[in-house]
Amino acid sequence: MKQRLVIDFPDKGLNPNNIGHWSKTYKLRNKAKQNVKLLCLAQKIKPLKSERAGLVVTFHAPDNRRRDKDNMISSFKAAQDAISQHIKVDDAKFDIDYEIGEPSRNDGCVVIEIIGTIS
Repeated sequence: MKQRLVIDFPDKGLNPNNIGHWSKTYKLRNKAKQNVKLLCLAQKIKPLKSERAGLVVTFHAPDNRRRDKDNMISSFKAAQDAISQHIKVDDAKFDIDYEIGEPSRNDGCVVIEIIGTIS
């Protein structure tokens, strides 16, 4: 069974190349986790029965600037943790495919397809 979750594009402060004070990054991570938890509830994402989950994560940047895929993946980690908590599957047991989609006309987004047996 597939579930589809659409979240905001990660804040630039979560980029690992951003050299900021750790407390700012900590606050941004917590904010990202909280936002994803709320979006999971709003979009009716259900917990999974299975111990493993497949994720297809597609990044849609807010503009046409070139972005490093590894940095986008790192910036997504806080959101991934929140999804893991919500669907009740350890993120170490995720099988993830990361893709770069077309830029979004708005503020960008990340589309996550969650594949697994729904409880």
